[in-house]
Amino acid sequence: MSPREVVEEFIDLFYRQKKVREAFETWVHPDYIQHKPSLPDGREAVITFLEGLLERFPDRTFTIHRVVASDDLVVVHYHSQAGPDDLGFAVVDIFRVEDCRMVEHWDVVQPVPAESANENSMF
Repeated sequence: MSPREVVEEFIDLFYRQKKVREAFETWVHPDYIQHKPSLPDGREAVITFLEGLLERFPDRTFTIHRVVASDDLVVVHYHSQAGPDDLGFAVVDIFRVEDCRMVEHWDVVQPVPAESANENSMF
C-alpha cells in the first residue's frame, strides 16, 4: 500500500466518519512524532485531543480539498469548521508514512477571514 493510500484510508475513517480512535489505532504508529507545539509525541495524546475536540464540537466538519503525495510524505489540505456558520480554519496536515503507518505529523493552521483582499478562495 502506498503512503497516499494509507492516508486516504485514514481520511475516510477520521475526517469523514469521525472515528478518531479507530483511525489512529489502525493507521498511526504508537510512537507518532508530533511537530504541533501544543501536543506531546505519541498517538494517544492526539487521540485524546481530537476526541475532546469532537465532543465539544460534535458538528465539526473537515472538508478535504486536496491530497498531495511525494515519496513518503502526504499532504492533506482541508477546511475545518465547528458548525455551518463558522468561518473555520484552513488546515494543511503533512504526514510521513513508513511501513503502512503514519509516523510523523506537521500542520499549518490559518483562520478563514471574513473578508479577503482578493476574490480567490483559500481552498
